[in-house]
Amino acid sequence: MTESVNASFLLSTYRNAPDSAPEKIAQTTRDTFNHLDDGIERFAVEQVFSTDFLHAGVTMLVSAYAGSLTLLTFYDSHACHLHAPKLTGGSRAILGRRSCDAHWNPMHEAHVLSVEQDTTQQKRLN
Repeated sequence: MTESVNASFLLSTYRNAPDSAPEKIAQTTRDTFNHLDDGIERFAVEQVFSTDFLHAGVTMLVSAYAGSLTLLTFYDSHACHLHAPKLTGGSRAILGRRSCDAHWNPMHEAHVLSVEQDTTQQKRLN
């Protein structure tokens, strides 16, 4: 599976150099994300060409593009830093967690980690 191979690559890179510069960790997460994203698209194209029925192949391809989502985050336990987000698809990344307010009443927090996947979003185009 592409996902497990790339996850293993990211983990082995981190284990071999736990004190790596943040730039190296960021580059490794970008490379891993690109491999994952490419794997989703390549799998869809392979499925199209593996069938003799054009309609079935096109249906598989449309489903892959419309419904596929890749999200990659990596927690650097040595630096206590969450490397995120690397996201493609029709969603955005949100981190939710339970915490307490000033009076120790339970509450929930949500932190938006990415912008909406949209061609009008200048942040996504840069």
